[in-house]
Amino acid sequence: MEREVDLAALLSVFDRWGLSYVLIGGMAAVAHGSPFPTEDVDITPATGKDDLARLSSALHELEARVRAEGAPDGLPFAHDADSLANVQTWNLTTRYGDLDLSFVPDGTMGYDDLRRDAEEMLIFGLVTNDPACSTVPARDGCGGCGDAPGGWLGGHRLLAKR
Repeated sequence: MEREVDLAALLSVFDRWGLSYVLIGGMAAVAHGSPFPTEDVDITPATGKDDLARLSSALHELEARVRAEGAPDGLPFAHDADSLANVQTWNLTTRYGDLDLSFVPDGTMGYDDLRRDAEEMLIFGLVTNDPACSTVPARDGCGGCGDAPGGWLGGHRLLAKR
């Protein structure tokens, strides 16, 4: 079932579980002032064993299910730290909207790589980090930075600091 994204609710769950993650993609661009709507939240989570255990707990609270065509409510999603670590990308639906986990986004080496240039930013009362314009390569014809030809998406990321 497609739900409108409630970013504040998602971030609150992440915060409650002490998750370390980078907010990437369209929602990060929106936080930078992009006028383009987005329909999901994309994150790159930290991949330490304890980080993944907390992520699994947060996903249980979010009632996460695998997003699949022909399954409007998603498919059952049994997970733990080990199973989360074994897949590079998860496309999920949650009670607060669609959530994509990308452990190693194209052009990066994952969380630690994305985290390196981040600066703190406040979103919905939660501290995140804002690197302004990232080095993540633009995709789908997007220039990556709001000032670059092609627009906003593809290059912006925010980091929840832990």
